[in-house]
Amino acid sequence: MTSRLQNKLLQDPPDARKNPGKSYKRIDFEFLRKIGDGAYGQVWKVKHKKTSALFALKQVPKSKVVSILQQFSREVNILYKLSHPHIIKLLTHFEDDKYFYLIMELIEGGTLFHKLYREKNLLETTAAQYFREVVLAVEYLHSQNPPIVHRDIKPENILLDREGRIKLIDFGWANYCERQGRTRKTFCGTSEYMPPEIIGNIGHDISADIWCLGVLLYEMLVGTTPFKNSEREEMSRMIVQDMIRFPQWLSPLSADLIGLMLTKDYERRPNIYEIKHHAWLKSIEPIRPTIVQHFEKPEVLNNFTTKEIEYKKDYTTEATDSGESEGEFEGKYARKKGKKSLEEIRENVLAENAETNRNKDKLEIIFAMMNMEKEKLTQLEEKIAKKRKENSQLSNAHIELCSKNFDANLEVNRLEGVDINELAERKKSMQRKMLETGKECKIYKLKLDELRKKVNKESVSIANNEFILQKLKIAFDQITNASKHERNDKKSSENELKINIEFLKQQLIEKTSVLSSFSPDELLAAKDISSFIKNRMNIINDMAREISKKIEFAEERANDIEQMMQELKINYDMKKGEICQNCQNCKDKITKNQRIEKEAKRSSSRKRSEETRKDLKFSLSESKLLNFPIDHTHIEKAHERIKVLFTQNLKSMISRLEKIIVRKKKTHNELQAEILKNHEVINCNL
Repeated sequence: MTSRLQNKLLQDPPDARKNPGKSYKRIDFEFLRKIGDGAYGQVWKVKHKKTSALFALKQVPKSKVVSILQQFSREVNILYKLSHPHIIKLLTHFEDDKYFYLIMELIEGGTLFHKLYREKNLLETTAAQYFREVVLAVEYLHSQNPPIVHRDIKPENILLDREGRIKLIDFGWANYCERQGRTRKTFCGTSEYMPPEIIGNIGHDISADIWCLGVLLYEMLVGTTPFKNSEREEMSRMIVQDMIRFPQWLSPLSADLIGLMLTKDYERRPNIYEIKHHAWLKSIEPIRPTIVQHFEKPEVLNNFTTKEIEYKKDYTTEATDSGESEGEFEGKYARKKGKKSLEEIRENVLAENAETNRNKDKLEIIFAMMNMEKEKLTQLEEKIAKKRKENSQLSNAHIELCSKNFDANLEVNRLEGVDINELAERKKSMQRKMLETGKECKIYKLKLDELRKKVNKESVSIANNEFILQKLKIAFDQITNASKHERNDKKSSENELKINIEFLKQQLIEKTSVLSSFSPDELLAAKDISSFIKNRMNIINDMAREISKKIEFAEERANDIEQMMQELKINYDMKKGEICQNCQNCKDKITKNQRIEKEAKRSSSRKRSEETRKDLKFSLSESKLLNFPIDHTHIEKAHERIKVLFTQNLKSMISRLEKIIVRKKKTHNELQAEILKNHEVINCNL
């Protein structure tokens, strides 16, 4: 207990001060799932084990907050002070040796950032609704005494509940402002939402929140921030110097409001009261009921005077926020009012509750009727949109048909006006080109035949070389086998000799024992026998040396043959590569020439088509000047003529293609026959 008290860094929460025995611990809550991660901690969805109530718990490590403990304690104190339907409510807090725990109300609709990420940009009505609710929250902050500046308003710090209402969160950079002067000089906030005065470090006040609201509205309507850039220095320069650019489809009123809020000079920016009463917000009706905040307009726009605030909730009958008793609410209300007594406040609150209860049923009926009308309107809008699409498609189809008919008629007239002599001249020129191409094809065929003959000769020489290589391989295999046999024979003879020597040694040992009993004549005979055996052993050793020399000679010869085979193989591969390279070069030359011819033909056809297009354009311009009437009978005849010409051209093209296919098949069959012959020759040589 003593260690926990020693490590305590924050003051007790308000509920612990009123009830000294009441305190929470980490064990009192069941951690269900992690909602999000922040720079200094994690947010969890938790359940109180006794009451089963659901909360959002922010778990902040003390090691990360020790250096900014004053800023963190200020954030906690500001959150306890605030009580607004569009600002997150801090209910209580506690701590242990490692963590701070902030218990807040649970909002499960996600952030505005995720909604913008899914939808890219919002409709003007939904953007106006979200912006209206954010403005109400900022108006409440700026009306405090002293005023509170948030300094980090962005989509990531705006939560959405299940009904779509917003909650402003993350007061880590929030601070108090004095009534006069620009007292804040902290470099803080998100770079894309940072106003010019914070970048220039000239001091700022609550007008910094107005700039953030302008960037927020621009991002909701357009889908991106106005001064977005990948490099931070360039983005800071754009914020300070560049003018804002609006897309053409943006409404003038919304562009006017954004331009006012994003004024570079902080003294010329509107205050939150003027933004709330701008024509754009008045022109768009709310999607759902919102709270009604009444502020008296201050005499000086930026003197930060705080006036009386009255809330009237159209969508709830509760007089106090969640987690506050009636007595606590009365105490806060009395402290804010300062003049009225507790009894008068209680009477006013009860009267307001009665009025809200009476109006609740009426509002529900009105909302139900409005929903029915909205559904009908959406159905009608869908039908109208479908009909408009159908009409646009039909009109486009009609225009296309008219243009096609007119073009067909002009084409028919052009074909009728063509001179036969010109066609004959074109035919002759085409025939000349065909003859020239035929001659070139014959030349290429002769070159191909020469190349084939060369390939055949080289293939015969390659086959002979392969046959020689195979013979050398057989000889090498025979030599290796003979050397193996000789080695095996040598080993077997050596083994036999070793056995004989061991046997003789044993006999000598036996006979030495016997020699002791021999006579001198017998000893002389034994010496003769031993000398004979030594002579025989010397002869055997000489034979073994000769055999090893022969084996070494055979191995050297085998290595020489193997080197010869490798050299022949390398020469064979070199010749083969050269022949293939020559064939490939010839093939590339032929393909290049064919491509050049095709490109020349295409360019000539393009020139002709361009000439015909120019003629058609000229005839079209003349027909437009003369108001050329369109006769449907002429159009039908033109269609028939075009079909006949088209079918004739198709038939001629098909016949040409068939002839080309037959020629290609013949050449293919000839090549296959030559390849088979070459294979047979190679097999015979092998």
